[in-house]
Formats: sequence, structure tokens, C-alpha cells
Amino acid sequence: MLEADFTDFERMLDDVYAAIEITKADLDECADLLVFRIIDRTRRGEDIYGMPFDAYAEKTKQSKRKRGRRTSPVTLQDTGRMLASMRGRSDGDVALVYFASRTEGQKAAWLDEGTRDMPERRFMDATPADLDACADVLLERIIGRF
Repeated sequence: MLEADFTDFERMLDDVYAAIEITKADLDECADLLVFRIIDRTRRGEDIYGMPFDAYAEKTKQSKRKRGRRTSPVTLQDTGRMLASMRGRSDGDVALVYFASRTEGQKAAWLDEGTRDMPERRFMDATPADLDACADVLLERIIGRF
């Protein structure tokens, strides 16, 4: 009769399962990466589709010029507070991007979704390339645990 002891193998499988589990720290890193990518894309004047943002209204251009601010390309920045307020964190099994300031978050929503007087300028979303970058980070972190 053959007896096989799989205790070591079972422990090894438990270790593998533990290593491939996505942790809070993994998701926190993905959230931080999303914040970086969104800010970088926005500062280049690109929406989530890789297209330039719609031009500012003439009144906005005049106001920005008067204060010595650039009007082109449209980067959704004036004081810099909105993008500086963007944060990332994990919540359960998702990576979140949010604004630390309610005021700046509301401003971002208006810019992203548009208003009656302002076109939408979609910047607050993860693109397929952003998600691929997060997947790469997760894979690197998981492989690094072996």
C-alpha cells in the first residue's frame, strides 16, 4: 500500500493563495497610480479619450489672461488646488480616486460632467491603459511576494 503525505504540498498551496491575494496595500498603490495618471493626462490637456479638452469660454479666457494664467492648452487648472486635492485609497476590493476637499470635488464634478453653461471635460475616469497599468502593478507586487 502506498501512502502519500501532502501536508507540505497543502502548506505550499496555502502560501501561494496568500501570495496571490490582492491586499489593501496593493489597491492603495493602484489608487495612487490612478491619481498620478489622471493628473498627468489632465495637465497635458487630454480627456479620458486622449482628445484635447474643449476650449475655455471667452469670459473664462479673459479672466485667466487678466490674472496671468494660460488659456491654452486647456488643463483644467487655475490655482492648482483641485488637482492637488485629488487622493487615492482602497476601499474593500476597489481602488478609489476622490478629492480631499469637498469644494474641489464639486468643482471637479462640474468640469467632468459639464453644466448648463460649460461643456463636459471628461477627466475623472480610468482608461483601459490606466487599468492595464494597475494590472501590471498588481502582477509585479504578487510576483514579488514569491
